[in-house]
Amino acid sequence: MRSISMAGCRPAGVLALGMLALTACADVSAPTSSPPGAASYTVAPIHDERAALHELTRAFALALRDPGLRQRVKNDLRESRHTPEHKLALNRYLKGESGGILLAKASSETGRSRADLLALIQRVRPLEFYLPVPAHRESWRGGADLLVASLLEDGSDTPEGFTLAGARVGLSSDLPPETPVLALVPVETDFSETLDRRYVNRNDRGGQTIGTYSTCDVNTDNCEDTGGGGPSTKPAGLYMTFSYIADLGEPWLKGAPEIEAHVHTYYIPGDLTTAKSLACAGEQASGWRYFDQNSHTWSGEVLLFTKAQIETANGLSNDGYNVMLWEDDDSPCELKLNNTTLGSTLRAIRDLVVAVSVFVIPTDPEIQARALVAAVYENASWLLSDDDWLGVAVDKRYTGDTFTDATHRLERRDDFTIGSPNGRVNLVRYGF
Repeated sequence: MRSISMAGCRPAGVLALGMLALTACADVSAPTSSPPGAASYTVAPIHDERAALHELTRAFALALRDPGLRQRVKNDLRESRHTPEHKLALNRYLKGESGGILLAKASSETGRSRADLLALIQRVRPLEFYLPVPAHRESWRGGADLLVASLLEDGSDTPEGFTLAGARVGLSSDLPPETPVLALVPVETDFSETLDRRYVNRNDRGGQTIGTYSTCDVNTDNCEDTGGGGPSTKPAGLYMTFSYIADLGEPWLKGAPEIEAHVHTYYIPGDLTTAKSLACAGEQASGWRYFDQNSHTWSGEVLLFTKAQIETANGLSNDGYNVMLWEDDDSPCELKLNNTTLGSTLRAIRDLVVAVSVFVIPTDPEIQARALVAAVYENASWLLSDDDWLGVAVDKRYTGDTFTDATHRLERRDDFTIGSPNGRVNLVRYGF
């Protein structure tokens, strides 16, 4: 049981509505399903899982003392086309020839049997491995200048690293070391998918290093015809043209963030359990909905919501919808939500706060960006994955902000007051 404490809303001088107390309960002790392609594992208490990952991290570091194995692992990573960072699924990798060698070396270095090592793996949630820092991927040639590190949970854990001699190394959560780091982290990739032909590998020093995939630039690259793409005519709708996110929700050991913009319903009459994403834009989307934000600042043009979707949403509920940014560590453009708990929370808010319009300052008649909803999402006991909520777009006329490069503050306060910005976004309408 988790208590959600909410102070009264005090937007721009509006009288506070008093203190509300809501409770929400959700079992978040274990994932309800494994990521695509992930092996099954035994759910263990978190301290046992951390202990098992500690042993595995050190064992693989010791195994990689072998120069031939390091070259094999480097080449296998370079050949991976699942993500721009060349990630590989550890559980799947260990079933192949290279993984068999890795297990054998780890066994001989630690004195543990292969069965013991596999038992440790079963105590840990499915893992992926790669070099998360671009400079490391683009400089490491397979030499002994390598650390092996792991991180189990964002926020509550700090990276744990080992030298190839098995010595423990203290690592910062904020900044990577200069020495290249091979990371073991929970799976957040769909390994059934591969990058399309838009992506070319760059900065691999003529094949001597791993490199990084990025989209082909028709102005500088000899691009293949990728076909497909978005419609040639720009659709009418709501677009984001700029975003700045202070906290990207992703530690460096887990690589580039998977930033997504979701348009959410707030409340549908007669169906309080259905508070869901109506539309999604991000790096796994296509056409006009594609954008890839890998640093704090992004600019471009991405479609969030078409004119037809806006009209449909307005027909479903006079409460409108919200534009929210997420760092989605689970299935792309799919948020693992406990809708029953979220629905009961929304019902309580609806019952206690009759004057919903107090919390609403629209960008235009269609967009209802609420600071109210920020309380619900920040106290996210109903969120059943590692997806990180980055904030809701709140009109700067409501917050009193004076920035000139954006129309909305990205608000992430854990109560009904305004005052915890996580950045800003620029939202514009086109075609109506």
